[in-house]
Amino acid sequence: MQVYNMGTAYDAWRNTALRMKPSESLVLMPGAGGEGGTALGNLLEKTTLAPIWLIVFVWQTIVFYCMYQSLVTYGGTLVQTGCVFLVALLFGWPLTEYLLHRFVFHFPVWWFNGNGVVNLLQFMAHGIHHKHPRDHMRLFTPLVMSVPVAISILPVFMWLMHPPDASAWMAGFIEGYLVYDTVHWALHTLSVGNIPAWTAPLPSWFSRLRKLHHDHHHAEEGHGRSFGVSTSLWDPVFRTQMPETSAVTAK
Repeated sequence: MQVYNMGTAYDAWRNTALRMKPSESLVLMPGAGGEGGTALGNLLEKTTLAPIWLIVFVWQTIVFYCMYQSLVTYGGTLVQTGCVFLVALLFGWPLTEYLLHRFVFHFPVWWFNGNGVVNLLQFMAHGIHHKHPRDHMRLFTPLVMSVPVAISILPVFMWLMHPPDASAWMAGFIEGYLVYDTVHWALHTLSVGNIPAWTAPLPSWFSRLRKLHHDHHHAEEGHGRSFGVSTSLWDPVFRTQMPETSAVTAK
């Protein structure tokens, strides 16, 4: 309830990271935590945790299902489905990633006058990651929030496109989201030294993204910049790129 009652002070509080170990997690749900937690509280708390294997399994399964729907159920051609999938993956999702990260995950709290419910929802979706960026179990938006959102946008795609195209677009869109999630996980858990040399130029690309994302979390000017995670393409377009000389360097 602390977040609920913070009002407009929530913004600055969220962006002040705690110094905690990756194995330590913040307790999010009321009545959860340790031996004194209630069964319901501890169960709800588990729904806010997301190991990478679960994220990959759930979203990749949905991608396969959407592709099946496009090709088999709705009779889309392989070329048509493949092209729509790639456009959604390479163009549709990256722009959405930028806009979502900038205007939903980092909206100014004064937009809603520090509304407690809005602050709490934002904290569950992304704010907790900024408060404890080293928590490996909370590098992703919880599935209890992200899956309903995905289900709700499918009818929009079905309204805008023919069914085979809508299903293929949904598959590519979710695949892009999964790439974003996986890259984000890697930026917080891997170092450049863990990447084999034969994958060049991947190490230099990864090092640059990691530096930008690290500064997004920790540089003084970072919270209003560098919103691209899997790609930095859109930050220069919208003039939110990180200055070349920022105050913090990746470790």
